[in-house]
Amino acid sequence: MEKDEAVSRVEARLQDYDALAILGLTRREAELYLSLLQLGEASAHTLMRILNIQQPHLYSLLTNLKKKGLIGWKHGRPKLYFVKNPAHVMEEKIESIMTSLDSLKNTLKEIYASSQRCCEHPVVEVIREPRNIFKLIKNVISKTSHELCILMSSNYMARLVDEVVEKASSGVRVYALTFPDLRQGIINALMEGGVRELRSTALGRFMLVSSDCSQTIYIPRSTLSGGERQSYAYFFTGIEMPAFFTHCFYSEWCKSSQVFSQPISLENKLFSHRMFIYELTSLKSRSSQEIVVRVTGVDTRTGRGLTVRGRVEDVFTDDANTVYFTIRTSEGKRYSVGGYDAITEDIEAENIVIESITPSRQSSKLLDIA
Repeated sequence: MEKDEAVSRVEARLQDYDALAILGLTRREAELYLSLLQLGEASAHTLMRILNIQQPHLYSLLTNLKKKGLIGWKHGRPKLYFVKNPAHVMEEKIESIMTSLDSLKNTLKEIYASSQRCCEHPVVEVIREPRNIFKLIKNVISKTSHELCILMSSNYMARLVDEVVEKASSGVRVYALTFPDLRQGIINALMEGGVRELRSTALGRFMLVSSDCSQTIYIPRSTLSGGERQSYAYFFTGIEMPAFFTHCFYSEWCKSSQVFSQPISLENKLFSHRMFIYELTSLKSRSSQEIVVRVTGVDTRTGRGLTVRGRVEDVFTDDANTVYFTIRTSEGKRYSVGGYDAITEDIEAENIVIESITPSRQSSKLLDIA
């Protein structure tokens, strides 16, 4: 009688099947799961009778539910099957689903951003007068979401410190290069504000703001001494010119002197090709790390878009004009990864994300590099 009532309750609640489908259950798996949930525990014989199915089919369903982490069993005579605590199971499933959704969201955002940039028509504008130049610089900085590269005279940098610090404190990775030296108070403000690294050079050849490798402001050095009438800047959007000027920034960056560098987490961050090369070089110069990255870009042989995940093997920076790195996938394939307009490399990278960094066995420290 008790078993018949259990069957009735199961049949009455089969509308819960739609809710269980989110866990990937078929209708028969849902029926079995709900039966066990109602009964508390049951033998295979009892379940076959209640669900009116043959033993091979039942064992197949039980195996599937076990793999999905929903049930367990107690050894004995007979073996008894039971449902694991649904609250704990749901928490684990929700956490797993949220992690998968976050990963999917980031991947789709990268693909969408790449497609949007490909559809954009390159634009160049000439901006005149210091007040308009500063207004544009502040606007570009405010719209940065991942990576900001800024090369400024000390006077210009002092006037932009609030905007730069606001972006750095919001999680944007900021690389700041100034000439000549900054006042200590400005240096402290940039450091406390979370700027990734500050460098200086004796004599800057130009000024530059590069935002997410998609918008760039180039300011000739003559603007510093030319007065109102000779103050102008070039504003580039699109792919080609921002990528070119990011490379110019990288070249100046590598020749400059470090003022400070701060430990930050580099995992799950979006990088331009050149600044990833810089961070990669820093990592490899300190100790042996296994770095797993996801590269979104274009196959240079076929012209087709692709996303590749793999472990970084080598980085090549000997020739300033040919800078690339290599990765090896879990399937054993090796790819060379260049930046925009790559020709000799296998992949022209548009976005690079560090998925994980595993410390060497000799060091148990978290990877946060300084």
